[in-house]
Amino acid sequence: RQLSPTLRYSFMELARQMTPVSLPSIIQRKCNEFVLTFNENPAVELPRRIMHNGVWKESEHRLAEVTNRILDT
Repeated sequence: RQLSPTLRYSFMELARQMTPVSLPSIIQRKCNEFVLTFNENPAVELPRRIMHNGVWKESEHRLAEVTNRILDT
């Protein structure tokens, strides 16, 4: 649905407050590396690499930790 201009502004202001001023350099490097190498991947291999196979890579314990961290904020 469309938000009223006032609600949209309030929502976007909250989103801006949650966004860090700058990303850590390691994150910037990883993103830049991804962009630089993304098109180097063969087109045939790409769908396989971006599709989720339905299996969690993390352990159930790790998933529970992440879930708790998200829900405790």
